[in-house]
Amino acid sequence: LVYGEVSTGAQMVSVFWNVNSVTQFTYAVNGQVITTFDLLFPEERSGSDPDYLLEPMSKLLLISEDQTLTFAFALAESITGVRFEQDWLEEKHRVVFIPPM
Repeated sequence: LVYGEVSTGAQMVSVFWNVNSVTQFTYAVNGQVITTFDLLFPEERSGSDPDYLLEPMSKLLLISEDQTLTFAFALAESITGVRFEQDWLEEKHRVVFIPPM
C-alpha cells in the first residue's frame, strides 16, 4: 500500500472520501498502518494497533453522517497539529490515479 511508502521514516494521516459516501481514515507511522477505519463505522478499526487513536477520538463527537469530514479533519489536526481550513475543502485539488503495478 502507498501508506507504507509515504510514512517510511515519518507519520502520515489520510482522509479519504468520494461522492458515493465511501470514506476512510488512516494513520500510519514508519511504513506501518497503525489504525484505519471507515468514518461511518469508526468502531470497526483495523491495523497494527487499531485502538491507538481512541483517546483523541473520544474527545471528538461524531453526531451524524453529515459531520464525518469535520470529525476526520479535527482528528487529523489533533494528531498532526496542522489545521485544515474550510476554504481548503472547497477548493479544487489535483487528483492523480496510480494504477496497480
